Amino acid sequence: MPSLTDIYDKNKYTVTDIHFHDETDEVDSEGVFIVNREGAKESQFPEYLPSWDPKQKFPRVKFFEHQDPGLRADPSFPNLFPRKGEQIIRITPKLGSVEFERTFAQKTNNVGWHSDISYELQPPGTTFFAVLEGPEAGGDTIFADTVEAYKRLSPEFQKRLEGLHVLHSSYTQSRNSVAQGGIERRKPAEHIHPLIRIHPVTKEKAIYVNRPFTKRIVELKDEESEHLLNFLYKHIESAHDLQLRAKWEPNTVVVWDNRRTVHSAIVDWDAPVSRHAVRVTPQAERPTALLEQLNRPNPEFGDLV
Repeated sequence: MPSLTDIYDKNKYTVTDIHFHDETDEVDSEGVFIVNREGAKESQFPEYLPSWDPKQKFPRVKFFEHQDPGLRADPSFPNLFPRKGEQIIRITPKLGSVEFERTFAQKTNNVGWHSDISYELQPPGTTFFAVLEGPEAGGDTIFADTVEAYKRLSPEFQKRLEGLHVLHSSYTQSRNSVAQGGIERRKPAEHIHPLIRIHPVTKEKAIYVNRPFTKRIVELKDEESEHLLNFLYKHIESAHDLQLRAKWEPNTVVVWDNRRTVHSAIVDWDAPVSRHAVRVTPQAERPTALLEQLNRPNPEFGDLV
């Protein structure tokens, strides 16, 4: 079951260090936790805003061997705060009432359960996320535990899902971004991953599908794939007893494991206020169905380009 661990006014967290799985940390093992540092004015990080060259392009990511830090005794992560005196160019994304009108012009809601950039060859393991500017109320993020979702299935149904593979694609995301005036920094990516993946640290199995990026089950015919994927989507999204909700209070940082969760932002405020966030998303291992397949550059299914 997913859960959140709130950590308030812990002096061990400084503005230069955040430790994950440290001996003294209060960390829940279920995939998501919150570090909430009330009273730490510097944690507002007012100047930590994105900067980039609009002309910059990114190459396709190549395979690399990854060992999850969770396998080591005391993994730690760099801070989320800028060095004093560092010059950062401020480019604030266009968020607010205009975007709301565009969002709801063609659909009735904007809930989009997903795992971050699952279409990559090696998708993220852990995501660090904080809201720098947002509405006074609303704009929460909801999470669902896909390990627990897998455990809820009958043993026979679990067996049927194992061995299946799913195509993940960023083509729709890229096309929509360009249509709304965004910048295409790299060519869209498509990769095939197992429908049921194994976690390299906990050794648990999780359902690895999501509506925005999952396109089809490659072993099945179109109609079969559509019906099975829709069942899995509904199973994960409608089971509120395997979900949780994170509220973005000041100085809140949420850390979650993309390999065992899906999430969605909630667009539920009316005022023309920006929801401006910062995200740090390090890549991890290539998803596999078996532990012995970890860090194998050429799995059963090849890459799509």
